[in-house]
Amino acid sequence: MKTTKEECLNCGAFSTLRNPDGTIRCLECEHVTETQQAAWLPPSPPPVITVSRYRKADGFPTRNYAIHFDGVLLAVTVYRKGAVAVKEKLMEMLGGPAMSPVQAETTK
Repeated sequence: MKTTKEECLNCGAFSTLRNPDGTIRCLECEHVTETQQAAWLPPSPPPVITVSRYRKADGFPTRNYAIHFDGVLLAVTVYRKGAVAVKEKLMEMLGGPAMSPVQAETTK
């Protein structure tokens, strides 16, 4: 354990110990605080959502369309426009940039 000069959020004392698991323990009030590690981590990349022709396990292409979310099959639709609509709704829900209908038509 390493003694640090971080302020305890409970009592305001500056005598704390950093535990090996990343938590901080106050020496005055024994209050344990989780660290704010996520603040310095780089932002995670946006998810990759793709629309393509659905292929069976044997590799045979079908006339259906597949929506993949980060490489994992999420849904299979009958029509391409339905697959594009699902993709746009997912992007909207996740806060990512939604494609315009013109962009959606050009990405086949």
